[in-house]
Amino acid sequence: MDKNRAITTTGIVRETLPNAMFQVDVEIGGKHHVVVAHVAGKARLQTVKMLPGDLVTLEISRYDLSRGRIIQRDRKERSR
Repeated sequence: MDKNRAITTTGIVRETLPNAMFQVDVEIGGKHHVVVAHVAGKARLQTVKMLPGDLVTLEISRYDLSRGRIIQRDRKERSR
């Protein structure tokens, strides 16, 4: 197993924080986690807008499950 490989999962944006940070609810291994995530470079360059309730795909470090990087916003409808 590669030790640098990140966990890729989906989550729901719960809150927008300053400096393009978001609180995202994810479920990893049957456990609920709240992750503070920033927007990845390509999504930031394309100015992808994210609002609370949006479904996103993110990468989470194996070593710190409280930090992540949003790599894309999913095209499904927003969940309320």
